[in-house]
Parts: sequence; C-alpha cells; structure tokens
Amino acid sequence: MDTEGDDVRDAGLPPEPGATGNAEVDAVLGRLARAAGNVGVYEDVHQSLRGILAALDPPPGPTPNRS
Repeated sequence: MDTEGDDVRDAGLPPEPGATGNAEVDAVLGRLARAAGNVGVYEDVHQSLRGILAALDPPPGPTPNRS
C-alpha cells in the first residue's frame, strides 16, 4: 500500500493551488507548495499578495460627479 501521499496530507500542508489566471498571483501561490511550514515564506507570500491586490485598486483622487 502506497502511503507517500498520506505523508503530505498528514504534514498539514495545503493542497497545491490551481491556476488563478493571473501569472503573478500563480507564481506567488506556487511558493506555498514549497513553504513546508516556513513562516518566513508564508509572510513573504502574504506581503506579495497584498502588494498585487493593492496595485489593482484605483489611485486615490477625486471621485467623478454623478449628478
């Protein structure tokens, strides 16, 4: 009986993420599969995703008048 796959699940690692359609996000999420409990990697991934999401926000400025 092959239990190699069980070792990965028992280690508490998240499943490998599927493609999101955004190459930058996919690259960052791919690092999670190799994190193996390394808190520094999780923190770096979190910061990277925050930066990617922040870049999607419109720049601050006056809102258009919708009268």
